Amino acid sequence: MENRSVLLGFGFAIATGFMAHSGSAIESCPAEPKQLVDQLLGDLPQYANRAIAQTQPRSSGQGRFIVTASQPEFTPWLGQESITQVYFTTLEHQYHNQEQIKQQSFHRLLLTQDGPDWYLVGLYSRMGTDLLAGSIPSAPQEASNSALGQGIQRWLRDCRFVAAGDSP
Repeated sequence: MENRSVLLGFGFAIATGFMAHSGSAIESCPAEPKQLVDQLLGDLPQYANRAIAQTQPRSSGQGRFIVTASQPEFTPWLGQESITQVYFTTLEHQYHNQEQIKQQSFHRLLLTQDGPDWYLVGLYSRMGTDLLAGSIPSAPQEASNSALGQGIQRWLRDCRFVAAGDSP
């Protein structure tokens, strides 16, 4: 795993490492939240970039893709033991008029398990800290239907297929 120190922020700062994408297909769907989220975040750039490609016009001269996702930080969600709450960041490259902008975005992911299956409850994102300009991120927004949210939902769907013995 590649380890880089960066500042995260969802109202606090910590140091973390970014996960390298293995490029492998989902082989199992872990029942344990930490293993599930580690596998999800390793595959997330590939899944989210497919969702971005499906919605982004190719001829616009602009582009966006997710390079990597950070290590997850698990925190209990008060009042709901059935909800797994995870904080993570993404490193993104955006292109506008041939200029590359590196951005870091901050995410709060809520998952729940129903039997062996996992489902997205919510995704809240603070978008777009330009790493070079030192800008501050946006206010948190519900992002379950964003490209990142669609990537998470598709990965969880594929995970359910694998758990059921089908291929995604």
